[in-house]
Amino acid sequence: MGGVGALLPEWEVAEDWLEMGQQIQEVLLLNQVYPDGFQKEICTQYHKTVIRSFATLQMILARRGLSSFYDTEPFRTRFLAEILTPDGFTPAINSAVYAQDWPAFLASGNSFFKDPVLQWHIDRGYHHEGYLRSKGVRHERTVLLKKGRYFLIYDLLDATESEEAHTLRWTLRCPDELREIENRMVVSTGDPGIRLAPAWSDAIHDVEIGWGPSMVPLIYRPDMSAQKAQVCHVRFVQEIDAGAQARFLVLMVSGECQDGAVRGEVVNGEIEATVTAWGETERIVLK
Repeated sequence: MGGVGALLPEWEVAEDWLEMGQQIQEVLLLNQVYPDGFQKEICTQYHKTVIRSFATLQMILARRGLSSFYDTEPFRTRFLAEILTPDGFTPAINSAVYAQDWPAFLASGNSFFKDPVLQWHIDRGYHHEGYLRSKGVRHERTVLLKKGRYFLIYDLLDATESEEAHTLRWTLRCPDELREIENRMVVSTGDPGIRLAPAWSDAIHDVEIGWGPSMVPLIYRPDMSAQKAQVCHVRFVQEIDAGAQARFLVLMVSGECQDGAVRGEVVNGEIEATVTAWGETERIVLK
């Protein structure tokens, strides 16, 4: 709710949604987190889950220059770092999970806090042998919405710090059946359905389409509960060498649009995209 309000300010009820989302999080924070910063289940895995739930909206707000928890001193906590075991893992306190995913949580928050003590723990964690092996490829995603027309999705994969090659799979799930047509383009059944058009189709060496279980709201239910069902997925597959970069640029448009296509060119580190949709062609620069 809050994320929608923050990302779509032109919507007539966006301000109300944003305010309500912020109020809900403030109440939840007071009810779910102790003053020392530990989540009230006293469970390391629940603690990280709650951080992730709060951080999604707060990072959106901070990056848009809006007031967020990251502006407020009492919400800063070093709790995860302070309970680490000697081998660099968070203990399985009230949890079956003995994990080393904590640097991702701390690094996310400290991009705003700039806390030197937290940064020390983060640097130590990222250079720990077990975590370094799993770090692999850094991923950045940019999503552009042309309201009423299309989504343009750009993914940069950077394997500069990786010591081995990787297989990359750009994935989308859909409740309707998907099929591949020309130039690695994928369309769905349904009315109107969707059309996925990737740029740089030559770099995609395979298009994997299959079915698998997912928890999704396939049909409307008054309680908004999710349902487990088989949904279709597509994966655009390409390889990335150690120390290299790879990119995906995908146009997602309504299936009613028959001319959807995108071309991309890397110029001085920026992406110059040429998008055709709904009888019009336009040039877009992604930085």
